[in-house]
Amino acid sequence: MESADRLHALLAESDCVAVCCQWTPETTNLIDREAFAAMKPGAILSNVARGEIIDEEALVVALNQGKLRGSAWTSIWVSSSMSPTAGYGTTNVRLLRHTSRAPTIAPATK
Repeated sequence: MESADRLHALLAESDCVAVCCQWTPETTNLIDREAFAAMKPGAILSNVARGEIIDEEALVVALNQGKLRGSAWTSIWVSSSMSPTAGYGTTNVRLLRHTSRAPTIAPATK
């Protein structure tokens, strides 16, 4: 575990970045233009946390510039200034269903 002040240094050396922190006012847009600029070229970004942690406009720019090899999301946040499909039509992005509950299991029968 590293401290938050080392985030950009860690991004610069990471092949894969998994975002799994809690969404708070402090983590809103934690991965922003500066974070994407610090990332190692060709990195993969996986967000299993809340979409608000990633600056989506900055993500679209990073994808369009070829900065990231790919991105996978289980939760997205589309700001009012963005189209829901802006930048997500590329082949290096996977949007996955986010489920936050256990599946319903039928009771055992005798």
